Amino acid sequence: MKKIIRDEIDYQRRRIYKRLKTSDTGKIMVEHWSGASDFLNTISGITWEIKDDKIQIQEKHTPIKKFLDIYKEGLC
Repeated sequence: MKKIIRDEIDYQRRRIYKRLKTSDTGKIMVEHWSGASDFLNTISGITWEIKDDKIQIQEKHTPIKKFLDIYKEGLC
């Protein structure tokens, strides 16, 4: 029984990632459900917030710093 639950969780995670990747903005809105916060906290690489009765999920983007920016930070 635990494997079935784990497979469903993995499926839902992949579903969210797929929707984010096909989104133009890197954001998606999903319905709010009980246990959403616990589930969403298990997914790395996203941020989320509750807006009205929906949840906005956004992919985290960590920009790569250029060498010159790192060099300038070192001089300060």
